[in-house]
Amino acid sequence: MQMKLFNSTILPILNYGAEIWGLRRADPIERFHLGFLKSILSVKHSTPNCFVYGELGVYPLHIERKMKVIKYWLKLIRPGNNDCSFTHAVYKELVQLNINEPNTTTWVSLVKQLLDRSGMGHYWVKQNVKNENYFLAVLKQRLDDMFLQEWHAEMSMTTSGRLYKHIKDTFELEPYMKLCNKSYRVAISKIRLSSHLFYIERGRWGTRKVDRNDRKCPTCDVIEDEYHCLIECSRYTQERRNCLPEKLKNKPSMFEFIKFLKCRDSRQQGDLGRLCFKVQIEHKKYLQV
Repeated sequence: MQMKLFNSTILPILNYGAEIWGLRRADPIERFHLGFLKSILSVKHSTPNCFVYGELGVYPLHIERKMKVIKYWLKLIRPGNNDCSFTHAVYKELVQLNINEPNTTTWVSLVKQLLDRSGMGHYWVKQNVKNENYFLAVLKQRLDDMFLQEWHAEMSMTTSGRLYKHIKDTFELEPYMKLCNKSYRVAISKIRLSSHLFYIERGRWGTRKVDRNDRKCPTCDVIEDEYHCLIECSRYTQERRNCLPEKLKNKPSMFEFIKFLKCRDSRQQGDLGRLCFKVQIEHKKYLQV
């Protein structure tokens, strides 16, 4: 609901007039959007952007701006368009400029580059699109696909994705985001996206970074990561009660832990949220001692 409200009330303001400037970089707008998405997840500002897009199944705003530009381009080249109009005259001048000076960057040259990159440069050559709905659907799919290729590459290269690489299979809104209990929903997000205060993450912060092998639980003398805190650590035995599935309780393993974090059953998601919430609350108490 928050994302729907954003898209219906805020997005039109951010993308106002994008038909003209939408192919230029607009980093402040993308940062604003990402800040909003991170506030929904309640994760750190330093959380990798690819995690945030993937967890919510949301594409960056520049894709919609590109579609706005192309829709305007279709309007300019549409048969029957008033050739005497001022905008059409400017467009023809810019097309000619692109032919004479191909290295000059203009609105027209950026449209041509976008179509070429999308494998649809032949439409630019013809300056005619017969089936506009089909053309727009294909272009949108190709822009989405190009972003997803970049997303997969970024996911594989990031050094922060110790856990997330193993639990994120598809680019979609994760089902647990529909949990009514906000505290549980946020607690799961913090664990999945490694935006918590366990020592495995806390040890990376600040100027005095701790070697990974030294980020140990003070009670158990093993690395204090998500698996240890949620499944093994003796400090959180009480918090674990009635939260773990039978397989993970009787025969704990990283494999079963990953399955638990990826669960799609609403009841299991509630148990997972309760576990993540209670353990993180108790963990903060130890940090304050």
